[in-house]
Amino acid sequence: MNRGGVICLATEAIGSLRDHPLLYQLYYRQKTVLATDAQGVMDNTMKAEYARAQEIIDGFKNGDRAIEIDKQVRSWESLSASEKALFDIQHLKRWASEYRDSVARGDRSDVAFKTRSQRLRSDETGRGAGDGG
Repeated sequence: MNRGGVICLATEAIGSLRDHPLLYQLYYRQKTVLATDAQGVMDNTMKAEYARAQEIIDGFKNGDRAIEIDKQVRSWESLSASEKALFDIQHLKRWASEYRDSVARGDRSDVAFKTRSQRLRSDETGRGAGDGG
């Protein structure tokens, strides 16, 4: 099972948007972050990625696509209100924000770790961190 992650909708690695697992990722609350695949290579943007994601969601809402949940084909109309709430582009935007925040925290943690390590090495060698220690 796909566990979510960072996805690029423009690469066409999946035959069509209709075949993309985004609806399942939303239904099962798999935190998923949209990304571009090197803008210079694929000539795509985050705006275009969110537009494609919205297109997938809208296709489901409009009845162009159904999903299979627990071996039952489910249409938009067959979902409960709480299930319908899962198919909101705002979830993707929130997950992207959470991801960016976690990366920033990790970066700050890495810097703090490196600083502590340099300080310990400096204490062991008697040289300052900037003295090649």
